[in-house]
Amino acid sequence: MKIKDGVRAKLIKSGKYKTNMLGVFFSTPLTKDDVSKNALVPAILRRGTKNYPTMRDISIELEKMYGAKFDCSVSKKGENQILKFYAEFVNDKYLEESVTDKIVDMMKDIIFNPLLENDGFKVDYLAQEKVKLKNIIESRKNDKVQYALERCYELMAENEPYSLCEYGDIAGLDRATNKDVFEAYKNMINNFAVDIVMIGDVSDDEFNKIVDSFGFAPRNAAKITTVTRIIPEKVKNVAEEFDINQGKLSLAFRTNIEPNTKEYYEMMVYNGILGGGVQSKLFQNVREKNSLAYYAFSRLDKYKGVMGISSGIEFKNYQKAYDTILEQIKDMEDGKITDYEYETTLKTLKNSLSSMKDEQGALLEFYYGQELISSEETIDELIDKLTKVTIKDVVEVSKNVKLDTVYFMKGKEEA
Repeated sequence: MKIKDGVRAKLIKSGKYKTNMLGVFFSTPLTKDDVSKNALVPAILRRGTKNYPTMRDISIELEKMYGAKFDCSVSKKGENQILKFYAEFVNDKYLEESVTDKIVDMMKDIIFNPLLENDGFKVDYLAQEKVKLKNIIESRKNDKVQYALERCYELMAENEPYSLCEYGDIAGLDRATNKDVFEAYKNMINNFAVDIVMIGDVSDDEFNKIVDSFGFAPRNAAKITTVTRIIPEKVKNVAEEFDINQGKLSLAFRTNIEPNTKEYYEMMVYNGILGGGVQSKLFQNVREKNSLAYYAFSRLDKYKGVMGISSGIEFKNYQKAYDTILEQIKDMEDGKITDYEYETTLKTLKNSLSSMKDEQGALLEFYYGQELISSEETIDELIDKLTKVTIKDVVEVSKNVKLDTVYFMKGKEEA
């Protein structure tokens, strides 16, 4: 729901939980010049405020609020960088005093009242958070499964904002001065799109008061981009050497399908049949039947209109695994989809989406994602639309799937 220009709010009412969750999301298009500076902002803000100058002070205050939790994070949705501040706290109706007002005041203090020195952030905090972010960036390579797929996407989108890591890069962090980061903070407060999302047993009046208390001014926020339509002219093939014993074969495909379209629901079912679980074609044919992979799955990014396939293989099985993966894509196009694959996939998707209702954090992320694409669709409405997708629809939508990039993480002995 739009509150002001560039400011939206969403309340998901539920009496299911004993706690409430409140999230404040700032979003902006990814740019190489700003991504590293932006990533530093929430990390520094959570270190301390004028009223609570250290993380210990913040923790002590949270403990007084019956163990309330607060944290912040940086993420990427499509070509957008998201700075998130969120809290989980006991619902007031279970207490003899109100915690809601206190946690909201603390969140406002963290966001609007940072600890400053010499017209900038505390120098020690900035230096320490730079080191932490550099360690996060460098440690991405430790999770080879995730890194191989991310690297494949980066190569696919090498001239697009999508190739940027949400944490920025080492060079960008080194260049960022205290003044730069403080200006990035002010830009976030005044110009980023804002979404306030809350889940719990809260009335409309209570929520409206919370939203109003943040006092965000209208802003001419940059338009949040979703799918950039690109048809690959030729397939990129890239291999990189690592000190590993198991190869990682990843493939990136363009679908160019916008979220909240009939085709996107069809694409969700397509992805589920192809590589969304143990019943999928990739798992059954690449891993189980032909023993060519330790794992094989596919994943959609609805905010970018791309699909990735990830597999772990023996180096010597590269060509067989690659060919077998593409066979599954071809079978989808040819309509070689069994009733078992289709029905099990629908059941798996329904169970996965329904399980979000049991986890407040997942629910908060889901509904923020819906706000980002201006959708009022609930989980139950999404499930209903998925159940109406037919095998014929899946075959038709398969025509949108175009291979863009193949990335192979191989061992050094294969040089």
